Amino acid sequence: MFEHHYSVAGRILRVASSGELARQLSIAFMRSCCFSTVDEGGHEAETAIRVHSDCDAPPIPDGISIVPTPPGRWHMTATEQYFELSDSIVRVRPAGRLPIDVWIGASREARRRLALAHVMALAVHAALRQCALYSFHGAGLALPDGSAGLLVAGAAGTGKSTLTLRLAQRGWRYLGDDSLLLYNTASGVAACGLRQPFAVSTKTIAAMDWPRLRDCLKAPLLDDPDKHWVDPEDLFPGQVARTMRPAVLLFPEMTGEPRSRLSEVRPADALSHLIRTRLWTGRYDMDAHGCLRVLGQLARQVRSYQLMAGRDLLESPGCAADLLGPLLES
Repeated sequence: MFEHHYSVAGRILRVASSGELARQLSIAFMRSCCFSTVDEGGHEAETAIRVHSDCDAPPIPDGISIVPTPPGRWHMTATEQYFELSDSIVRVRPAGRLPIDVWIGASREARRRLALAHVMALAVHAALRQCALYSFHGAGLALPDGSAGLLVAGAAGTGKSTLTLRLAQRGWRYLGDDSLLLYNTASGVAACGLRQPFAVSTKTIAAMDWPRLRDCLKAPLLDDPDKHWVDPEDLFPGQVARTMRPAVLLFPEMTGEPRSRLSEVRPADALSHLIRTRLWTGRYDMDAHGCLRVLGQLARQVRSYQLMAGRDLLESPGCAADLLGPLLES
């Protein structure tokens, strides 16, 4: 077994691999995340993943509940869950029964890059939940000179990456543009980055008309060729924020109107929106209640707003900071 240890938000994750494909996949995927590698000595892992590409997966038990979740499906018992994608399997067991296992199928479909990334992401998200780190579909930023933070929650196409780029242009520190981790601390809910690169749409690239952004574009996304990967360190060197305490939660919606506007959202409505729009992972996981508890605490901790995002946010570099900065400074 080939092993690496990683640190995030004070937790240690051990990733072991068996087989050359499993080794390459685990290294490449973990490199794309906002984790730090740590030496094995003196660190005890709180959670673990084991990736196999040199053996077959065990059979999934018969007679258990099946929940279709494209591109695969979950098979669930009271104590174990199996995600099936082609002939690849991810097995998730309770936190006391580590590790989480990934068996990479032998078929061509199972070994496509997108399928490999999907099963690895499921395993990582599940492992992090087992040590109370909950994945959140949103962007995160902090003021240039403080720890007060902004969460931008929304599905694809709602302007998360655009807002992140515009605020980072004005010196705000970024955690990520799409994928974060939420967790409890003694002073409340905190956030840190999960996925390292940004994903920027061709619409945003054209509207921002920023030559430096065009120069930094990398390969298109496998599942969305309309978006390109961007390494934020190329655009904003030294502006990464490792963690922040959210003070404002924003729900953006692109309107196409000339000017942007804000309307306040009550905590109960903010929580309802987070749950209804499925901006969190773990809906079919034994640890889903832990994530829901953190979301409830988050909704009470922050001030929430609906952002009706107009063309001014795209066209004016300083508009986003001028509109949103006072919310965090008040």
